[in-house]
Amino acid sequence: MVPVAIAFLFNGGINLFSKPQLFFKGDRFRIFGKFAYKNTEDNFYGLGYSTNKNYVRSDTTSQYRYSGIQFNPWFLFRLGNSNIFAGPQIDINYDDITKPAKYLVDEPSYKAAGGTDKGYKNFNSGVGFLLTYDSRDIPANAYRGTYLDFRGMMYTKFLGS
Repeated sequence: MVPVAIAFLFNGGINLFSKPQLFFKGDRFRIFGKFAYKNTEDNFYGLGYSTNKNYVRSDTTSQYRYSGIQFNPWFLFRLGNSNIFAGPQIDINYDDITKPAKYLVDEPSYKAAGGTDKGYKNFNSGVGFLLTYDSRDIPANAYRGTYLDFRGMMYTKFLGS
């Protein structure tokens, strides 16, 4: 099963999202994951509720264009004849902010992360390990059974983060 969601936005943006669940012969191997692409206009609202509540939103104060991609597949192998699966996962993310408005450019945390009046780019990637227990009768629409998911991710400089 490969569900896909697409959103076209009135201001020229688009969001694509997929969260596949692929089961291979005999359910010995599975590929799950999350894949996303986003290109939208957004607003920086400041930090905290009171700032957001009283914030002036416009293309000269708070608006910016965000583009981002996430590629996050999980590879699961059945251990023997059990209901336990284990395997690796990777997570690759790229973020690109362009046309940042004044309030975002003036934000200290934006500057500290490397943002400038031209924008901000960030790439990070990580590797991880998954361990799942799955006794569901029908994984896509279970009537009975249990699903437990344990995972750990590592994002370090040598992986590009």
